[in-house]
Amino acid sequence: MSLNNLSIGRRLGLGFGTMTFLLMLLAATAWGVAYRLNQATGTVIAEASQALKARGVSTAIDGIYLNMWNLVAHKSLTDKQEHQARIETLRDTYKKSMQELKTEIQTESGQELLANVDAAIAAARDANLRVVDLAVHGQDDAAMDLFLREGMPSRERLGATVDKFLSWGANRIRAVEDSAETAYGWIRWLLGVGTALGLMIAVLLWMGILRSITVPLAEAIRFTTQQLAQGDFSHNPPEVFGNRGDEIGGLARAFQTMLGNLRGLLRNLVDGIQTASSSATELSSVSVQTTQSVQTLSSRTATVAAAAEQS
Repeated sequence: MSLNNLSIGRRLGLGFGTMTFLLMLLAATAWGVAYRLNQATGTVIAEASQALKARGVSTAIDGIYLNMWNLVAHKSLTDKQEHQARIETLRDTYKKSMQELKTEIQTESGQELLANVDAAIAAARDANLRVVDLAVHGQDDAAMDLFLREGMPSRERLGATVDKFLSWGANRIRAVEDSAETAYGWIRWLLGVGTALGLMIAVLLWMGILRSITVPLAEAIRFTTQQLAQGDFSHNPPEVFGNRGDEIGGLARAFQTMLGNLRGLLRNLVDGIQTASSSATELSSVSVQTTQSVQTLSSRTATVAAAAEQS
């Protein structure tokens, strides 16, 4: 489809429509990437919250073992009961955090690691409860022996399991941060390249539209001012104008019709002048003949009169 076959209004509408489409496409793409970036940011926040809770579990477990050591080491029953109460408080703290983590973590790998942590906690808790029971009942030596023989190794296994979970969470955060950085890079690239490309397309389109309007208009003005205004009706508008489907083509066809009518009028006028000239020539010839006839008649009359006088 040629621009020359579109009306000027539709041509301008095409230009505005194309620019609007490019802007909407650029905005939609940027919005999509921004949405992805927002999701990545939300994921980072969620992962950071989970990592914080996991560290809270690790801190609570460390506190439990520290209070267990103090419980075994102190001889006072009051001190033992105080440390036992702290152990129960810390145990409630990590239980709450573990329950929240089980609810929040949806990935299979994360759930598996969290299950390992839960299993390690359960294994360590069995030994810890026996240590506390021995210490509270005054069997400090047996409690210390059990703590060193089973409690500390279980703490090391539990710590290794928690460290694996924390490492998994840190890797998840780094992966999401990398994804967010990539999305941010895409936004910058799209805004830069998309804007430049959109401007280039818009400029080329507008140049084509304006050229398809201004060039034929200038040619039409030249034809009107240099030929028609000087009374030269022998030339037709350029044929390329008449083949256009827009307003300029309609104007060219109207000029062609007007020129045809003017030429017909001029031909009729010339024919009338020629007819009048021919009639005038004939009248002049008749007048000469009449004069000659009158002169001949006058001569004959004079001759007759002279003959009559002689008689």
